[in-house]
Amino acid sequence: MTNTISSFENRNNGEKLDVKLSYVIQKQSIMFIHEKKK
Repeated sequence: MTNTISSFENRNNGEKLDVKLSYVIQKQSIMFIHEKKK
């Protein structure tokens, strides 16, 4: 969680933010697919 906060605070490093954001989106979509399988 601290990694997410630090990446959001560091606005100069846009790439780090994009990577974190895409990771979160991937994680959510994986969880969504997993829920559908049940």
